[in-house]
Amino acid sequence: SDTPPGLIGAKSVAAGLNFTVLIADAVSPSITNTPQSVGVGLGSTLVLSVEAVGAGLTYQWFKDGTAIPSANGPSFSIAPVLPDNGGA
Repeated sequence: SDTPPGLIGAKSVAAGLNFTVLIADAVSPSITNTPQSVGVGLGSTLVLSVEAVGAGLTYQWFKDGTAIPSANGPSFSIAPVLPDNGGA
């Protein structure tokens, strides 16, 4: 299979421009509200969130295909936003 290593065992995935959230190890998960694309200014705070239902949900946020350490909840924030945090 061509599944990227970080997505093995994925039950549900939602993706935006540069950020993705993975929900794994769940029974019949469903994403009910996906992260929305947001424009924020440098130095401000970016907050992304996802809503999902299912038993035993776990989360992992990614940027450009790489897992973000400690970003493992339904919300993820960056403060302050720096130039290298951006996406198109």
